[in-house]
Amino acid sequence: MTVAEEFLLAMSDGDGDAVERLVDPGVVLVLGPHQIEGVAEVRRMAEEVAPLQMRVEPERVEESGGVTVVQARRVQRWRETGEVATDDAVEVSFEAGADGRIVRVELRAG
Repeated sequence: MTVAEEFLLAMSDGDGDAVERLVDPGVVLVLGPHQIEGVAEVRRMAEEVAPLQMRVEPERVEESGGVTVVQARRVQRWRETGEVATDDAVEVSFEAGADGRIVRVELRAG
């Protein structure tokens, strides 16, 4: 399993400890027009209990020169009922630092 896949799993599971181990202190997470910076903010996002629970399931992973691109399905379910709210294709790109930890993540609609 790649660091990118581990990150997606940790975010989906709300595992802030795992997220913190995988990312660089200066990590930048880009979600459309929104940008989150730093370990504390990314961890807070992972641990957030929102009405929608999001799970990103990798379908294809390509690595090249410190960049990993993951084609995936993003399924969001209503936490209260388990009903699917959205199910769409996304592309998530990851840039790793020299130590292998993630320095940038960008999620785009696929």
